Amino acid sequence: MIRWFSPRRAALLVLSLLSACAASGVSSGVASRGITGATSTPLAAASIAASSFLQARFAASQGALALSAAQFLRAHQADPSSLALHEQAFLAALVAGRLDVASLAHGLPKNQAAQYVLVNEDARQGHWQAALQRLKAVPETGIGQVLVPLLTAWCEQGAGQTDAALATLSPLMDQPNTRALATLHAAMIEDLAGRTAQADRNYATAAAAFGPASLDLARTFASWDARRGRKEEALGVLAGLGSQGEMGLVQPGLIRDVAQRVIRRPTDGMAAAYRLVALAVRKQNNGSLALVLLRLALDVRPHDTMSRLAMADIYGASQQDALALDVLDAVSKSDPLYPAVQLRRALYMTALHNNQGALDIMRRLVKAFPTQPEPAMVQGDILRAEKKYAAAIKAYDLALARTKHAGPAAWILYFDRGVAYDQSGKWPLAEADFRQALKLSPNQPAVLNYLGYSLANRGIDLPQARQMIEKALAAQPNDGAIVDSLGWVTLKQGDVAGAVRYLERAVELMPEDPTINGHLGDAYAAAGRNLEAAFQWQRALDLNPSPTDAAKLRAKLARAEQALREGAGPTQEAPPKKAVH
Repeated sequence: MIRWFSPRRAALLVLSLLSACAASGVSSGVASRGITGATSTPLAAASIAASSFLQARFAASQGALALSAAQFLRAHQADPSSLALHEQAFLAALVAGRLDVASLAHGLPKNQAAQYVLVNEDARQGHWQAALQRLKAVPETGIGQVLVPLLTAWCEQGAGQTDAALATLSPLMDQPNTRALATLHAAMIEDLAGRTAQADRNYATAAAAFGPASLDLARTFASWDARRGRKEEALGVLAGLGSQGEMGLVQPGLIRDVAQRVIRRPTDGMAAAYRLVALAVRKQNNGSLALVLLRLALDVRPHDTMSRLAMADIYGASQQDALALDVLDAVSKSDPLYPAVQLRRALYMTALHNNQGALDIMRRLVKAFPTQPEPAMVQGDILRAEKKYAAAIKAYDLALARTKHAGPAAWILYFDRGVAYDQSGKWPLAEADFRQALKLSPNQPAVLNYLGYSLANRGIDLPQARQMIEKALAAQPNDGAIVDSLGWVTLKQGDVAGAVRYLERAVELMPEDPTINGHLGDAYAAAGRNLEAAFQWQRALDLNPSPTDAAKLRAKLARAEQALREGAGPTQEAPPKKAVH
């Protein structure tokens, strides 16, 4: 089975911070206190609280964060005595980015996120001593072991206590696991305080400790070098990010603004602390906690584009593309990262079937960046998804023309164009592109599978086709599409029993795929298992195949019915031929 795009992670990111409290008896508590009259809560208020709570949870599960927050707030207002409802209303408001989140944070002294929100509020207002007092009450457990000292140091810097801030960071700088992060924040505090020599040493130490810099870190290090008059070093740091993909789109803006301060005030440093801890948390597959931390970063610094990109990435990875778009809508056109934001927005629009909006963005980017291949490549992907293959091929041609050095990373362009050629009936051109993709990057499972399956489907060089598919399967042994391809080439080679084994496994891995179910039906038919073949073909037909495949399936079912009436043998279109080795 061929597949055009890498599958998206289908697991919907359930906001556990919103649903976890449900297990603690929130809904049952509302019902028992209100409906039974066990407390003084009026029946009508209890009914509102229970109904709003259920609506809020459902809205959260659907990604409707604003509605979820509004409904949790309604439930809390109906039953203000419920601490659990108060916490859920606060957390929902935080994740939704509501402006009234600070008012909900009051009255939750044991909720760490609520205390961070109140620290943020104090910091924004310049009430640094109040913020420091709040931080003293936050337990340094879990992420608080790192986050509390970082926030404390920035609040101390806000209060003009640079020495105290550096002393607060000192224990973290002595620990191997936190040394790089703490040294970076020490450098940024010294930078803001005008302690040039110390900042220079700590920036250098942090850069060496982190190794290859991310975009986030590279901007900070390059800014320092540029402001110290080391422009070549600054440009070298930015060049280290590469010039391909999104980096190619943001490099001009990064170079233009290289001498601008990344951290201009202590609240910016607080946002950086939240963001960097969030990124570390996300690497541990805790997307929900990362979202909370990123919201805290935006709470203290609303125009923190790096936090918005990170948040959109989490939403996009969990197929909540509308939320990703909402997060990115606030990014200013003057931001050096705006072109990358636009590229991301186009991808999220495509996922939401707004192809026209996505194409409008890509046309502007193609024009605005005449030497960059990425916009043209994404444009080709969108056009190909719309089955506008001729236009897609032109877009891929442009992308390839803009690719200065077709190194290993260029395999994807040849593969994408090859798919467009194949779908438009130009197999020789498609095969040439697939083989060029493999020449650039010989171990790409997507290319090996596509080319191997295509050769098998055409009955061309079955041994080579099988070898390609087996190589792809070795790289991705639980990929149902590749297992299907192996079953299909096995059937083409005349090994019916082997084909049945592989195709049954493929159906286990991808039970809702019409092509794989249809292939298993063909294998059953070749084995003389006509009832099972008819069942699989009907199953495939029920799974919404393409019109062409649906017509073939109906024809097979008609022949199967006729064969069963007559007691005939296998009903597949043509018996497989034994491979010649």
